[in-house]
Amino acid sequence: MMGRRVGEWVLERKIGEGGFAEVWLAHHSVFEERKAAVKLPTDNGYRDYLRREGVVQERLQHENIVQILGADMDTNPPYLVMEYMEGGSLRQRLKDAPLQPQQAKRLMQNLLSALQFAHEKGIIHCDIKPENILFDRNGVAKLSDFGMWRYKAELARSGRLSLTLATKDEPRGGTALYMSPEQQQGEEPDASDDLWALGIVLFECLTGRLPAPGDRISDFVAAPQWAERLFSRCFVRRQKRAKTAAELLSLLQDEPKRVVVRRPEVVEASRDVVPREGGCAPVFFAALFGLVGLVAGFVFGPLGRIEGAVAGAIVGMVVGANLLRPIALMVVVASTVGGAMLLRHPLGAMLGAVLSMAIFSFLTAKRQSA
Repeated sequence: MMGRRVGEWVLERKIGEGGFAEVWLAHHSVFEERKAAVKLPTDNGYRDYLRREGVVQERLQHENIVQILGADMDTNPPYLVMEYMEGGSLRQRLKDAPLQPQQAKRLMQNLLSALQFAHEKGIIHCDIKPENILFDRNGVAKLSDFGMWRYKAELARSGRLSLTLATKDEPRGGTALYMSPEQQQGEEPDASDDLWALGIVLFECLTGRLPAPGDRISDFVAAPQWAERLFSRCFVRRQKRAKTAAELLSLLQDEPKRVVVRRPEVVEASRDVVPREGGCAPVFFAALFGLVGLVAGFVFGPLGRIEGAVAGAIVGMVVGANLLRPIALMVVVASTVGGAMLLRHPLGAMLGAVLSMAIFSFLTAKRQSA
């Protein structure tokens, strides 16, 4: 077959093979740099399948559907000419490694856009699988191989296609691993069956395996939320499955950024904190208690009036400054009483108060800076 001329095209090498046809890379017989994919039936009995594929695919003019460039069903062999997809198939890409989430998201956007367009024309693909998803040189995914398509006039929203092919020749089935349970049971296919198969393709793209009932993508890999939501709307029985590709496209929109609202911090009254700069309460109480201590030490102190007044004023100031800090106040009072009892002298009270205040302030400042 290599080097054989088919219409205007010269076959170069086989690049694909399916159930009833094989695909060859070919160049134009005159314009040799012009490349195309030529599809040939493996048996002339499949001529009608090839014809119906070309008829519908030629009328689905969309950027994510492989375009038909020509056909001749009256020659031997009959052939279909399609645009050549240099990027190969999704199946070939998955042989290397699963896709990254961003790659899978872009792929889903391409395929859902194609399915939305086809479904709104009344066309159900019926054979979505990695082999039928091709890439151009820029990495744009396109849906190919509409050989199993079914027409549903009730789906058509943007202009019905004028299709005259006999319905008795419509092929049944698809690829078992990607067929919905309803298809496998022989029920009439609808658009949601394409979405079932698309969910399996998404799962395979991210995990490298086919899903089983009850599986989630996150059971095998770290999955973004959009992927889990989309898969859960596809891989489910028909009653709960998404009905249109448009529903699933909305799930691929960028998620809104979350705004975190922080509650204002509440400082408990019993918590010891360093007074905020500019606070006047500690100063007021220090002055007040210092004055009271000065008078009490001057009048009642066992030392001379001057020494008693100084000791009383210092103790009063330390106690007043810590009046609003219960734990600090208890430490200062205990140290004051302890110092007085230990030394049996008013200076002991003063030393206890000053030292405890200094140590407590140091520890508090160290905790705040930690």
